Amino acid sequence: MIRDASVQLEAARVSDAERYAQFEYRAAAECLHKAKQEQSYSEYKAAIELAQAAHVFAEKARARALGHPDRGPAASDQPPRPKVIAEPGDGLDL
Repeated sequence: MIRDASVQLEAARVSDAERYAQFEYRAAAECLHKAKQEQSYSEYKAAIELAQAAHVFAEKARARALGHPDRGPAASDQPPRPKVIAEPGDGLDL
């Protein structure tokens, strides 16, 4: 569960959630940190509950960041651009 929360937090970070969904992002990061701490103390039930909360906050942060009106399109939101093999005028175009 901690790994899933970590993946969601990274997805939120890549989506600029630190900027556009500060509360949700910070809550996810803090819950994840505390989940790891509880796991190190062998408090597994608390660790699972905190990891689940981190996962939910991270999902909300990502969704809020992606939907923010001030956010421009990110490179990860766009389809990959094809590689240019021949430039116009270089004598290789068909």
